[in-house]
Amino acid sequence: MPTTPSLQVFILSHNRWKFLLETIKSFEEQEYADFELIVSDNSTDEATRKSLQGCRHKVIFREPGIDVFQHYNEVLKEVSTPYFMIFHDDDLLEKDALGKMMAKFEDKKVVGVSCNAQILQGEQRTSGPFNIGLVANKIIHSPEEMARFYVRGHKYINPFSSYIYRHEVKKLTFGYGGLGKYSDVAFLVHVTRLGSVLWMKEPLMLYRFHENNDSGKVDYKALRSLCDYLMEEGNLPKVEVEDFYHSVNLMRSLRQKDLKGICSSSCFYAFHPSMFYERFKAKIQVKKIR
Repeated sequence: MPTTPSLQVFILSHNRWKFLLETIKSFEEQEYADFELIVSDNSTDEATRKSLQGCRHKVIFREPGIDVFQHYNEVLKEVSTPYFMIFHDDDLLEKDALGKMMAKFEDKKVVGVSCNAQILQGEQRTSGPFNIGLVANKIIHSPEEMARFYVRGHKYINPFSSYIYRHEVKKLTFGYGGLGKYSDVAFLVHVTRLGSVLWMKEPLMLYRFHENNDSGKVDYKALRSLCDYLMEEGNLPKVEVEDFYHSVNLMRSLRQKDLKGICSSSCFYAFHPSMFYERFKAKIQVKKIR
């Protein structure tokens, strides 16, 4: 009689069959074997459906197609193992990733473990990590602490798709009013209400940047809602959140002025957004005094 695995890995799939097959392969090559791989396909194109014909792993076809929030929530309902992971169809795992991450759950207070990543630009790995601010493994103990990392900027967090969770996290709901693409932030803030989250410094996954993902895009209406959420649920002071919001708007202004070299440079993003905004305000004030 087959034993129930410790871990379920759900790959969320949507119209990216070539990337999807690479993602599946990266899980098939894992040194850790005590897991079930499930492809949750929400594609609208025939090519992805055809690519999954003959797949030796469990495939769930979502028909008719559902929105991204419903997709996450359907998967959360289907979790039946002590641990689970919700992975994206365009990212990859290093072969020792699952084993190293699952070992971190020896700490019973930890309800979520995530790893750092290298960025995959096309087929080229970048030299630096996704989370440039992580110099050692970090345990996040509270919603406020989690929220504060997000107002520091996207270069100071681990990728959302890198998380493995304990079973109790499945009771949460994904998708919070008006937050749109930033609903992952709210989800993680709520995770820290259930226990601690461990961020691993080691880059155990490849986070892919390509023309069809929206990682670098900003939804300003949803961002405003996120700021309100971080003040109410993350208990962050208004001045800290407002500085974060204005720093993002400042980047947009620079882009609109065609200063793309500044906006895309690694040194620009290396600044804490609030620090950058404070320096910008200081220069404006000096000009006014003169």
